[in-house]
Amino acid sequence: AMVKKSERKPNKGKKPTSRNDDAALSYLWTWYKDRASWKFNKVKQAYLLEKLYDDKLVPKAYFKILRKYMKGLQGAARDRAIQDATKVITQPQEPEAPASAAPTDSSPATGAGAAVAETSPAPAPAAPAAPAPADDKLTPTDELKIKRARRVLRTLGAPIPPRPTASGEDAAAPTATDAPKKEDEDDEE
Repeated sequence: AMVKKSERKPNKGKKPTSRNDDAALSYLWTWYKDRASWKFNKVKQAYLLEKLYDDKLVPKAYFKILRKYMKGLQGAARDRAIQDATKVITQPQEPEAPASAAPTDSSPATGAGAAVAETSPAPAPAAPAAPAPADDKLTPTDELKIKRARRVLRTLGAPIPPRPTASGEDAAAPTATDAPKKEDEDDEE
């Protein structure tokens, strides 16, 4: 059953790019606004957890709702969300790898975090490894991913790891973005 366009929550100019995006955001919206008619769907939850770092697929308004949804995560889904968020923060953000680059992770990419792992590939062994970029050299997209990952970890009550510096060592002092924030400030993106 299609929802009339006039009955949908406005996307503030950001249009979902596929039917999966629309279905996942609709699932989240139903959880938020009409819990009585909402029904758990593992596939849609996994999809949301995969795509939460992409602001085009999960716009700001939905990211705030998704964080509320994530407070109820349990078991493997919660563990995977923490693992994925930690990986986004600690791994150097690399430019998009060519399709021929083989993943360095020996485990198969399955489950809720598979797409996140693919969007942050390890450097290809054949190419000379450049030093990890310093925080001030990250692209706006990478900065947003890291910001969202920190928020996910805060939401789930998990420790926030330090960000590696250009020299490859962990930053010694926490930055202003690592400091605890009030709940209303934390919702800003």
